[in-house]
Amino acid sequence: MVMERYAKISKKDFSKWFSSLEDHGRLYGPKKKEGRHVFRPIKDISELDLNYIPTILPPKKYYFPQKEKLLKFSIKPFKTAKAISEFEEFVLFGVHTCDIAGIQCMDVVFREEPVDSNYINRKDRMTTVGIECLKPCDKYANCVSMGNHVPKGGYDIMLTELEDKYIIHINSIKGENLLHKRPYIKKCAPADREQLDVLRKNKEQVFKEEFIGRLTEVYTAFSKLYKSDIWRDVGKRCVGCGNCTAVCPTCYCFDVLDELEFNLNDGLRYRIWNSCQM
Repeated sequence: MVMERYAKISKKDFSKWFSSLEDHGRLYGPKKKEGRHVFRPIKDISELDLNYIPTILPPKKYYFPQKEKLLKFSIKPFKTAKAISEFEEFVLFGVHTCDIAGIQCMDVVFREEPVDSNYINRKDRMTTVGIECLKPCDKYANCVSMGNHVPKGGYDIMLTELEDKYIIHINSIKGENLLHKRPYIKKCAPADREQLDVLRKNKEQVFKEEFIGRLTEVYTAFSKLYKSDIWRDVGKRCVGCGNCTAVCPTCYCFDVLDELEFNLNDGLRYRIWNSCQM
């Protein structure tokens, strides 16, 4: 069932609401670490920092882990295998619209037949709370070119800061559950919606077309550069570390490997992030 409505919460009640989200599973969000930001478990709102540039590793690591146990097996006396199902309810808090767009791309891949049951089980237990950027978070941001400067779905709740409050866009039943029986969550008045519309209109003046041009132009340019010598020059500088695909929010390639224990009989099968560019 798809549902949609708007609500609001005052900033003075925000901490109370955030603390209550622990009832819905582990909380993950952006926090500072050594001068940068990372998505990590959040135990207290003092750890949360919503003013951040995109993290080095995208939040996809929680619904598509870097290393994931798939099954355990034994070779003797009979070959046996048992799937490992380790899934938890969790809330992914403070996700930018660009990373949410990445999540939607992953959905397209993993929900196609044959569906990836591990991804589906983990994703269906995840509640996504987005935070709308009111200005570019970084000088290298390309929000407008990618069409992600305004929320366009893919989340359960989207928060938009507006003066002394947050406007809450509830986009799913899971999002509604995060607000249920919390009297400090108020109904959004028509005046609040008007303020939100004005804010979004003003954002068009704040978010300008970035250096790479429009997305359609990028497609055209790359198709003409497919056999360009530039790739040979870039390839000479590549050291084959694979980090470009690790930090990409939409890369989904993986490898599968088996690890045997010392008895050479029992083992675990994993899948790990891999790069199709290697």
